[in-house]
Amino acid sequence: MIRYEELNLHVDFGRLLHLISDHAKEMYGDGSNLDVSHMSAVISAGLAKCYVVYAGTTPIGYALMILSRDLFRAHIRTAECVAIYVQPAHRNGIVASRLLAFSSLRLESEGVNQIVITANNDKRLVKYYERLGFTQRNIQMAKEI
Repeated sequence: MIRYEELNLHVDFGRLLHLISDHAKEMYGDGSNLDVSHMSAVISAGLAKCYVVYAGTTPIGYALMILSRDLFRAHIRTAECVAIYVQPAHRNGIVASRLLAFSSLRLESEGVNQIVITANNDKRLVKYYERLGFTQRNIQMAKEI
């Protein structure tokens, strides 16, 4: 049975560490280093929301949102999805879509006006997010220094 719920990060953050670690390794290899102290500070400040998908009682995916306000439109409360992950065995497009839909409903009920996700110009990913109702507004660029 698949179910979705908001995780109380102050209490249950440790339950997600194995998923976060798997996610980091999948994206960056074994050399990734998770900055738990920074994440802990964001959680302690009340600036993070986490939505989890479970298969039975086992967490199989999560969406981590950082809350802020739009810099140029201060009336817009924003949730930036900084991480969304579903274990490979459960990736079928439906689980992640429903996780984002669940997250959207919860955030909207708390007064959040927009969700921002970076698709890194991956055309398939952009099309997937567009099917979920997202529109491409900006292109994020980064420079490692």
